[in-house]
Amino acid sequence: MSSSPRLQRYRGAWSKVVGYGSFFAATPGAVPELLTGARHRGEFHVGELVKIHRMRPAVDVRTLGTLIDVGANRGQFSLTARLLNPGMRVIAVEPLPACIAHLESVIGTDGRVIPVAAGERAGEVTFFEAATDKAASTLPMTEVHRSEVPWAAVSSELTVRTDRLDAVVEPGELRGPTLLKLDVQGAELEALHGAEGLLPHVDHILVEVGFEEHYEGHAAPDDIVRHLLDRGFSISGGAVLLERHTDG
Repeated sequence: MSSSPRLQRYRGAWSKVVGYGSFFAATPGAVPELLTGARHRGEFHVGELVKIHRMRPAVDVRTLGTLIDVGANRGQFSLTARLLNPGMRVIAVEPLPACIAHLESVIGTDGRVIPVAAGERAGEVTFFEAATDKAASTLPMTEVHRSEVPWAAVSSELTVRTDRLDAVVEPGELRGPTLLKLDVQGAELEALHGAEGLLPHVDHILVEVGFEEHYEGHAAPDDIVRHLLDRGFSISGGAVLLERHTDG
């Protein structure tokens, strides 16, 4: 018998509190950054700060010139990173209208928002909007996702513009080093296929992979890793491993 969505959400929140508390207790150097971020509220996310710290020393956002944030949502990652590196240029790629409006209000002049879903070709695509917009995707949600994260179930569908990353981001606008961050809910490999002309100008890639099929036809981790290895990248590690709320 599965637990209720409310109980699962409580367990997930409690797991985050414990995990974050343990991290900051073990990483006192991150506490000043935590306090700095807390003062900015809407432009800061504790989980993203933890992720950013765990990326070091392979990738230190304080040294970046440009961050291409694909699946930017409301800028949780890029805005947290820019608190640590105010001079970094942010290029946010996001198709959801509400998120686009928010990003345009906070990105600032040294950056821009590209209102598309990253894909293999230009056109339009059905976007499955979830009750929590962080779970929205161009891929339909599976029963695995609905049972594990019932509060994030799909609530509506809309049509959004899609385009290739190497068609909407110009190499000339990148100040190196450049980090490409991909978090597009199962469509990561499709986004990478549309970034072929951009990858030679990218120094680091942070890509989300799913070990369970939370979205129909999602990109398998082995395929993503093989694709990037074939293009000259190497594995530097894993920043965060998410666990199921139901059984850990």
